[in-house]
Amino acid sequence: MVLPALKDGKPLSAWRAFGRLSHTVQDLYAHSNYVDLWLANCDGRNPGPDKIDPLDPGLLSDPWLHSGKVNYLFDALQFFNLLKPSMLKFTSHDSHTRMNLDGPNRPNFPYAFAAAVKRTQLEFTKMADSLPADLRRRFIDL
Repeated sequence: MVLPALKDGKPLSAWRAFGRLSHTVQDLYAHSNYVDLWLANCDGRNPGPDKIDPLDPGLLSDPWLHSGKVNYLFDALQFFNLLKPSMLKFTSHDSHTRMNLDGPNRPNFPYAFAAAVKRTQLEFTKMADSLPADLRRRFIDL
């Protein structure tokens, strides 16, 4: 996606493709229990969001790692901002609604955000380093 767009002289399309790909990766931290598992492995210490490892191999292969289950009614209500915070008690612990860390008002959002930023930086570096020099310049010098 990124490479063909750059070869075709369409760096904006390459950036859009990279954005779609990185958003998918970022959602791992905001829509799963990755942050909770990472914090649980800290044994009660609070190392701070800047210390989260977005590629912890133990967590990425942990059988307990999962994304939230969708409850269409409650998720639809949340989408339209009709689900008040007090209604969260009616959602299951592993529901998408309860696990969602997409906003600063959500618990552990700083950890999910820090992990997503770090992972995006890692993916950007890996992708940029894999490009031939001329295409890398086209992409980065946009």
